[in-house]
Amino acid sequence: MIYNTNIFAAQFNSSMQEYINGLKIEAKKENGGFVDFSVKEGEKIFTTSHIGKKGEKISCTSCHNIDLTTMGKMFLQINLLNLFLQIKIQLD
Repeated sequence: MIYNTNIFAAQFNSSMQEYINGLKIEAKKENGGFVDFSVKEGEKIFTTSHIGKKGEKISCTSCHNIDLTTMGKMFLQINLLNLFLQIKIQLD
């Protein structure tokens, strides 16, 4: 099923919308037949492993979890770091 991202994009802040518009321009340059992003293709990209910046095999789900209604690994790491920093400040 293909959804028009214009429906979803209205929910993004202006910076994110600008970023998405830039991606659409790049996609159109690479593929003249590109019309819009699709949820199905987005899900495929989100769950497929790719080689990351450090040369490691990762996917979006490596940090964000497959279930987007739950907190991902990065959220937990950031909260733990903040907790440790607060404890350190109190001990100092």
